[in-house]
Amino acid sequence: MSPSRLIIWEMVYGALVICFLSSPIVLAQQTHQSHRSPSPTKSTAKGVKTGWYTFTGPDGDFTLAFPRKPKRVEDVQGPVTVLRRYASSTEDTYFEISIQDTGGSPDSPEANELSHKYEQNMARQLAEDGTKIVQIRRLSKGSFEMELWFPALSPGEYQHGLRRGVIHKGRQYHYGCNSLTIGKEVNKDLCRRFLNSFRIIGPPQ
Repeated sequence: MSPSRLIIWEMVYGALVICFLSSPIVLAQQTHQSHRSPSPTKSTAKGVKTGWYTFTGPDGDFTLAFPRKPKRVEDVQGPVTVLRRYASSTEDTYFEISIQDTGGSPDSPEANELSHKYEQNMARQLAEDGTKIVQIRRLSKGSFEMELWFPALSPGEYQHGLRRGVIHKGRQYHYGCNSLTIGKEVNKDLCRRFLNSFRIIGPPQ
């Protein structure tokens, strides 16, 4: 493995861990309506609404449909560069995308593909920080999906979410949704509509 490829992949892991573990803080800032459920429960399709807002990335390189117009939220410092973040929420679900550039040649393999040990390394790093991985799977050479329970602000409490990540021409896109109810699964129908709407429409401007 070349040194440059190793550095890029380490940046991908580090940025994703930072993005995932910062979600509880943003959730607390965005809403005070979180409730506690005594045990994990299944979600239903109730609450799925039409009239979504198609968000175009700040550099014109992607679109993503949110149930409500997203706002810029606090940036997070990644391993090398800052993660820019946009988020919105409904009564019971939080939605976010973060964007980060890794640098290097945009057409190189390391700028467009995840390592062959990506899932193993990502699961290990998140588990070290207390996250419970339900499943993680590769969608393509440069994308993945993850279902997880991550620690809430209070010890022993967890929130459920789905995440996807894409690396394309040296830019990382991390997006997903979380349940705002502690101990309850996210509305998967609603969340998958969000996840499936992501489109890369051109190079950053």
